Amino acid sequence: MTPAASPAPTAPAKGGRSAVQGTAPAGQGGRPAPGERPFHRALILLHSVLVMVWAALITPPCVLVYVALGALNLRARPERAIEWLWGGSIAAAAGVRLKVTGRERLARGASFVIMPNHRSWIDVPLLFRILAHRDTRWVGKKEIVSWPFFGWAFALSRHVVIDRGNRDAAVRAIRKAAGMTGDGVSVMIFPEGTRSTGRTLLPLKKGGFHLALETGLPILPVAVSGTERVLPKHGWTVRPGAVNVVFCEPVAPRGGAEALLELVAEVRQRLGAALERVEGPSFPAEEVA
Repeated sequence: MTPAASPAPTAPAKGGRSAVQGTAPAGQGGRPAPGERPFHRALILLHSVLVMVWAALITPPCVLVYVALGALNLRARPERAIEWLWGGSIAAAAGVRLKVTGRERLARGASFVIMPNHRSWIDVPLLFRILAHRDTRWVGKKEIVSWPFFGWAFALSRHVVIDRGNRDAAVRAIRKAAGMTGDGVSVMIFPEGTRSTGRTLLPLKKGGFHLALETGLPILPVAVSGTERVLPKHGWTVRPGAVNVVFCEPVAPRGGAEALLELVAEVRQRLGAALERVEGPSFPAEEVA
């Protein structure tokens, strides 16, 4: 993958937050890329419709089987096969050419707080596919529950819904997630809390870091690059493309609450360094939400 040009940092937003904007993907938001021929544009639109149709067709039966298998509460978690099928088939239909680096860091039998950056909706099926061989409980925002089928399955299965607008409820959700860990069970949380735009790494929210400190589990940063070109945040056209997923060196939590900011900074540095190796420099060394 050819590294994109390095962007200049934007000024900090209100409240002290800032993000660094990268080069926007060609054709982002459904707009044609410069010089794109009408025939090629028509093919992209047709491909996008077919991917959406496939996702709409495969999701309902997968949800029914997934919830039914989950209700059996079997230790082997056979519903993980559905995660693999659902996520893998959507990623394949989208034309994702996947390269995974550092998978060996997912040591068998070990538990982690897994923290990927988040740029596209396609991250979700892709990561379900990659992590399907592990017992992983996802932490998702409460808005997910209103999504047809996928959200219902998320709420009815052994994942955790967090209300970011209610601090007490959010703390309870984090403690619920903490109680699920151990014996090879990991927790997956997007530390940015939402999708970024283009090649941006947003400030990292603290919930997942509190979870790591409370459980003592190592944090496994995961750098995801390329999904912003397959399906941009504000776009609806799906373009086949290469996606790199890099499992970084785990970060062991140390100290108490006073070490929280250092832990956030270290995870951000590892995510930024991995993305920089793939894309070129784009990311600030520090940002905390």
